[in-house]
Amino acid sequence: MRVKFLGTGTSQGVPVIACDCGVCLSSDIRDKRLRSSVMITINNLNYLKLCLESLKKNSSFNHQIIIFVNDGNDGTLQYVKDNNLEYFHSTNNVGLCKAVNQASKAAKKKYLIYAHDDMYFCPGWDTEFNNEILKHNNNSDFFLSGTMVQYFNGLIDLDCGKN
Repeated sequence: MRVKFLGTGTSQGVPVIACDCGVCLSSDIRDKRLRSSVMITINNLNYLKLCLESLKKNSSFNHQIIIFVNDGNDGTLQYVKDNNLEYFHSTNNVGLCKAVNQASKAAKKKYLIYAHDDMYFCPGWDTEFNNEILKHNNNSDFFLSGTMVQYFNGLIDLDCGKN
């Protein structure tokens, strides 16, 4: 199975990346780009809520969100049900790989974003990813990662342009 990460497309097949036709440039919310987002969680309800809120608040595009609930005895399962979120559930921890593989099968879009429940989506995150995708618009397989961890003396050192 091939999975393309961090991209766009809708169930109608529009808009197409780098297309300048009227439909693709439409401001109609139904024509906004849509990505499938797979999120894995295991008894981490408060972080999941924060993650989902950041995704909703800081996204420029609409996203299909698919959650895999490992265990869920902390109220996570009830939360995703009560909020009509698309989800899969296992009564025990099936592991990351199995959870990602199962949830990704439900993705309806061309590109897939894989996230953990303790991630926070910053403002404009999906616009930046879309801009990067535009650089790779030759239909070849590619992978984008938004994670960068620097180890310094055993601790994480985030520079943020200070040096």
